[in-house]
Amino acid sequence: MFASAALPDDAAVILIGIPPPSPSQRAEPYGGILVAGAFSYWRKRLVDLGLGFVLLSGAILGTASGVWFFALLRRAGQLDLFIALAYIVLLTIVGGLMTAESVRAIVRTWRGTPRFCGARERTPGFTAFLEAALPQSRIYVSRFRSR
Repeated sequence: MFASAALPDDAAVILIGIPPPSPSQRAEPYGGILVAGAFSYWRKRLVDLGLGFVLLSGAILGTASGVWFFALLRRAGQLDLFIALAYIVLLTIVGGLMTAESVRAIVRTWRGTPRFCGARERTPGFTAFLEAALPQSRIYVSRFRSR
């Protein structure tokens, strides 16, 4: 018997009439673990503040613009329609990209041609705000294909 068999999962709990815990109640114990881990990595000088600021700024801008856009759609009464259409468009784009990539891979296999790995030429002015080198974590963040 598995050790987790003694703990009921959400479906079993719901079936017997007990509401499952919210995600915020489940996440509480992890907060201390994450903070302790962050301090441990900070002491070892393994925390990259540049990468953290890139991630934080993207999260703040994305959240603020998403809240504003959803409020705008809700006031216009088009939120449900937008969510349904965005879901369809997203799945269509992902499915189309996967199909195109698979077809290209099959054709390359039939022809025996190697994969393209060349670098693109880009002007420094165009990519000034879209690329960043983060030496602490040895990461190159780019909106474009990596070097």
